[in-house]
Amino acid sequence: MIYLCFFKKEVPKYLKYLLIVIAIPVLGSVISQVLGYRNDFIAIAFSPASFFLIGPLLYFYCESILCVNSKQSRWIHLIPFVIFTILLLFFNPIPPPIANQEMLEVLMKEKVKPILPKYLLSASITISNLFYGYLIVKLINKNNQDSKKYYSTQDYNITLKWLKWLVITFVVFSLLSALLKELIVANRSIIDFKYVNVIISIVFVYFLSAFGFQQKVLSELSVISSNDIAEEDKAPLDAIAIKEKHSGLAEKLDNYMKVEKAFLNENLRLSEVSKKMNVSTNDLSFFINNQHEKNFYKYVNEFRVQYACELLKNKEYNKYTVLAIAYEAGFNSKSTFNQVFKEIIKQTPTKFRSS
Repeated sequence: MIYLCFFKKEVPKYLKYLLIVIAIPVLGSVISQVLGYRNDFIAIAFSPASFFLIGPLLYFYCESILCVNSKQSRWIHLIPFVIFTILLLFFNPIPPPIANQEMLEVLMKEKVKPILPKYLLSASITISNLFYGYLIVKLINKNNQDSKKYYSTQDYNITLKWLKWLVITFVVFSLLSALLKELIVANRSIIDFKYVNVIISIVFVYFLSAFGFQQKVLSELSVISSNDIAEEDKAPLDAIAIKEKHSGLAEKLDNYMKVEKAFLNENLRLSEVSKKMNVSTNDLSFFINNQHEKNFYKYVNEFRVQYACELLKNKEYNKYTVLAIAYEAGFNSKSTFNQVFKEIIKQTPTKFRSS
């Protein structure tokens, strides 16, 4: 936590807050072992209600990567956290299995405060995780459609597949944890369950950190939201008008792709091409969609596939593997190359080469 707060300045703020919040219940468990659960400061500062912040912060982090400007106030997402923080000041939660057994027995005997209904806290946290998991997956799926207008590649940093599957896995394990918790705790013959949630949290934090620190903000997607606003006031020019507005655009674009072989840049983006063509990204995207009836992703990858076909038929490249040719043609992964190649040529690269 100290490292994140003071030394890792470049970490996206929501990712930083998220990692700190996940650590709060763990610190609360450790400190409570020393000072006891009856300390009011611990009840507030290290409340289990902090679990209600994980979903919103993960959602805000996803929005910040995708440059989504939500019109809804972010404070509304804090309502469950505030409600359960207040409740936990007047009620004792069902003690977690990880707590010290002797201390739990003392706590249960004291009965200084009434105890919350048995499944209220855990069920509410699970519902919160399911709700925000759904919102994040929905947001990422929408991004995957929009991203093909602006990117010529679909790696994990653009599709956010790593975050999607991390969230789905975390939600599934949280749900299973809630469903199996009472059964396993009640049956002492089954393996002790008290460390499962801790292990899940550690694995979640590990993968979130490993990918999250490397994830870049997809700044090109901010054009989408600004274009949507602009289109409400003014309809975009049609393809002919854009071509007339930008004299020789078709020829310049064709020359840039075929002669200069811009498609060999595996990270080629619409913003880079539009700057080279001296047109706006909105105009260029609309022009490609209407003139060629395809998005930027498919437009660029067709050049790559065509070039790959030439290399696969060239006897001088017989010593090269299919993967090497994929990289040579501007693709950055074998799976993407095989998928796009099969969509366009209707057969695999290996079969095309042998025929």
